[in-house]
Amino acid sequence: MASELFQRIRAGFSRLFFPQKLAEFLFSRTLAVALTVFVAVLATSTLLYEKLLKQQAQSTVAGIAEQTFTSIRELMLHGPSRDELLRFIEATRGAHAESPYTVEIYRSEAVIREYGPIAQPIADQYVRQAFTTARPLILSHQGISRHLYPLTGSRYCLSCHDNKPGTVLGLVEIKQHLPGLASRMRKQYSWIFMGYGLAIIGAVTLITKMVVGRVVNSVHWFQEKVDAIQSVSELSAFGELSARDLRFSELDQAFASVTSLAERLHRVAVDKEILEFEIELLDKFIITSNVIKDWRTFIKELLIDINNVVDTYALLAFFQEDEETYELDIFWRSTPAPEHQRQMEEVVQAELYRLFRLPGDSPQVHIIHHDCRSDVPLPVHLSRQNIMLRTRNLFLDAPKVGGIVGIGIQTTVAEQPVYDIVLNSVLATMLNLVGSVKAISKHTRELEYYASRDPLTLLHNQRMFWELLGYECGRAERHDYQFVLLVIDLDNFKTVNDRYGHAFGDLFLQQIADTLRHTVRDGDMVARYGGDEFCVLLPETTTAEGMATADRIAQAIAALKLRTREGVSVQATISMGMAVFPDHGRSSRDLFLVADNMMYRVKGSGKGAIAIPEQEELPEIFKGEKEIDFLYQALDRQSVTPFFQPILDLASGRIIAHELLMRIPDNKGRMLPAAAFIKAAERTGLIHQLDRILLEKACQAMHEQGYQGRLFVNLSPLSFISQHFYETFNDTLRSYRITPDRIVVEVTERESVKSRALLQKFLRRMQGDGYLFAVDDFGSGYSSFHYLKLFAVDFIKIDGEFIRNCLTDADFLAYTKSIVTLARELQIPTVAEFVEDEDILNKIKELGVNFGQGYHIGHPSPRFMDRMR
Repeated sequence: MASELFQRIRAGFSRLFFPQKLAEFLFSRTLAVALTVFVAVLATSTLLYEKLLKQQAQSTVAGIAEQTFTSIRELMLHGPSRDELLRFIEATRGAHAESPYTVEIYRSEAVIREYGPIAQPIADQYVRQAFTTARPLILSHQGISRHLYPLTGSRYCLSCHDNKPGTVLGLVEIKQHLPGLASRMRKQYSWIFMGYGLAIIGAVTLITKMVVGRVVNSVHWFQEKVDAIQSVSELSAFGELSARDLRFSELDQAFASVTSLAERLHRVAVDKEILEFEIELLDKFIITSNVIKDWRTFIKELLIDINNVVDTYALLAFFQEDEETYELDIFWRSTPAPEHQRQMEEVVQAELYRLFRLPGDSPQVHIIHHDCRSDVPLPVHLSRQNIMLRTRNLFLDAPKVGGIVGIGIQTTVAEQPVYDIVLNSVLATMLNLVGSVKAISKHTRELEYYASRDPLTLLHNQRMFWELLGYECGRAERHDYQFVLLVIDLDNFKTVNDRYGHAFGDLFLQQIADTLRHTVRDGDMVARYGGDEFCVLLPETTTAEGMATADRIAQAIAALKLRTREGVSVQATISMGMAVFPDHGRSSRDLFLVADNMMYRVKGSGKGAIAIPEQEELPEIFKGEKEIDFLYQALDRQSVTPFFQPILDLASGRIIAHELLMRIPDNKGRMLPAAAFIKAAERTGLIHQLDRILLEKACQAMHEQGYQGRLFVNLSPLSFISQHFYETFNDTLRSYRITPDRIVVEVTERESVKSRALLQKFLRRMQGDGYLFAVDDFGSGYSSFHYLKLFAVDFIKIDGEFIRNCLTDADFLAYTKSIVTLARELQIPTVAEFVEDEDILNKIKELGVNFGQGYHIGHPSPRFMDRMR
């Protein structure tokens, strides 16, 4: 209730101070001005009157005081008795009882002592001040005016008493009550002002009604004219506005401007139906799959919609289907007579055929008439003179599409400019739709072909290969028969490309594809898997038949000779791997895995042959695939875990460093060492990503555990020769504020010699940045001494095989002594691996090894160690 009342009050104040209606505005503003003037006049007159009243009262008071003073003096000259004096005082007071004046007479102390007191008010400070100063005193407080006049003795007074002349004998006080007088005055003339105020309100109301009446009548008349307008053509009715006298020049000017605006709108505006139709056309620009499938139905609906706005006879679409065929679709709004069809064909032939250089009766044009079955019939007498054809054309280069769309309308309608918008929109929509459908249709046919074909060789592509292989696996399973899969790779094709150019390489691939296609049966499938790799699927083929087909393919390829522009004859050999369903696998993935592995085995063992696996080889093939799956899962889950094995300073007995080792948990939670997956990781190229994750987590562990010692990083050489990995390596260390001198990079001696020049350059760069290096498994290869000469090494890690057997084998002990002696001469510290018991630990101390590492010192752990266990 309170909120509703507040809202009503707020609405009332809003209407009062911010009126929305003209009558309210004029009345409130005029009344406000009138009342403001009225109140100002009332306040001004009241102030002036009170000022004059005060001045008049002061003058009157002075007269009364002077009169009273004179009367007392005259009375004193005759020597009145006490009774006469008291009657005189009472008479003086009574004379002003009905007036706003009060008269009081005071005796001085001297007169009281001599003649006794009289009835008088108690003298206040102002009365005593007047007695003391013997001067008149005028006061005004809270609307009461006081006039104090002292009565001084003269020589005539000495006959009655002995006071000296000039002595104050008494005092006359006159009080005037001005508020009461002003109040009576305001009551008297407030009624007069109220009457004038009501007269002002009446006058304001009358004037407002007169002004508003004129304006409202004009507005109502204008509103009637506006309501009567239902179309653009009726805007001309606004011309009457300028001829009507609205009795206000401002309204006449405003309505004249509206008339001018209406005339301009009449020239440029279109009807609501046309605008709505335009909006609907925008929706029709959206080409869906349903529109593409049945575009003719869409054109029929469009023709029916057009007739709601423009009288349209027909729509047409004339497009070239291929090199020599054209199609003309004519859509009629209702059933056309044969004569109507003939006349429209003549119009089209006369205006459109020439664009394609076709004769009028060309058999290349296929004409189709469509009936939209509208309720609006065609004119009975329809001639060529009554039909105007509006057209737009479309010619695309890719895909090759050309055509024209048109609209047949009544000639008189076509001459009206306002319908240009509709006609152009319809033609644009048709052109967009039909042209897009034609282009999409043609492009789709090409896409459907090339979606399953290799564009260079026109063989099946990889996607279609997998689809057909999967289908063949299912069919062979159901019908219980064998089939053969061949995976073929061209030998040394990169050399051909590099030596003779990619154009010749493409031609070479095309010839290989043609040879494969003509060598196999019609029912066999040949696909280009990618690059220089091909696949051949031989349905319902035994192992022996597959081998025979593979031999034919190898012979046909070997017989293929292709000459370059320089006249060089180029021949090819191929490496093939073969897998048989169901002997080598029952899924498409397993079969391809086996055949692909066999092909790579051939390439690794001399090329130019075919390989088929034995049954005992299959587990190893599938194991390698499982290892790859395992690594991908580890990358996806980021499950690579860093372990740290301590390295002991044999001289001081302190843990001074740790070696970083990679572990990955399997599905049972067991931590697998790097030896279980490192070969698969390097073969697939995943080693870089695994090393990156390992390093990131190791640096995080050093930061969290506060480890300040050195870290031996045992990473794959394949990672370190990658420029991107080195940048990531540096960034990771910097992010955890780990300096390069705390990192010792281990390079395996047996692997490093494979890329000696590249590693030498790389190691020099890293050493320049402050990193340290250690040769891991030193002595296990064949180039150890030459290796130390090429590379600046900070640590030598003696191969664990030597350390483990140095107590039981004299040869291993001799090797170990020679390595330690060599390192001592080169001033390179040594690290002994595989220190697994106390005896080995004592032996390496005796030999002069600097550092030790092994299970006896400490097992690998996720946490750093600070002492030997």
